[in-house]
Amino acid sequence: MSSPNAIADVPVTREDDHRPPLVTITCRHKATADTIRQEWPDAVVDGVDDARRAAVTVSGDCLDRWIAEMVSEAASDYRDEESRYGQASLTDFEKRCLDFTRSNVFHARSVKAIAEGNGVGDWLAHYDPELTVDEHRDLLESVAGRGVTMRELPHRQFQRGRVVA
Repeated sequence: MSSPNAIADVPVTREDDHRPPLVTITCRHKATADTIRQEWPDAVVDGVDDARRAAVTVSGDCLDRWIAEMVSEAASDYRDEESRYGQASLTDFEKRCLDFTRSNVFHARSVKAIAEGNGVGDWLAHYDPELTVDEHRDLLESVAGRGVTMRELPHRQFQRGRVVA
């Protein structure tokens, strides 16, 4: 008889059960789960694992090293997703400060999201419409935690497209 585990919904078997225990590794994306299935096919439990899902069910009897590598692969998938920032909404003030003849709204929104993700308050001071989003990512990661806060912004002068002292 098995009972569900409250943390990961992993079936846990009793000691009197002769079947090997099952371990479910949940990935962020199905592609990562498929990679695990391809790299460790002998560990996957046929008939229990559902290849349509982003979770892989493996036998608890497989090598601990294999399970650790599978969990590491799944954790990497989550870390990769967390490093993406998406886009942040622009305020009316920010829209007035930006020169959209040199950039576009999607570019500015992406850069603002990266800045917010790195704790950069005055993202407009670092915004350059000629840089790519990836170049902004590197720049904003290097200045994270430095610079002025949003409370200090009213004391600064703005020109279309950039902040000037």
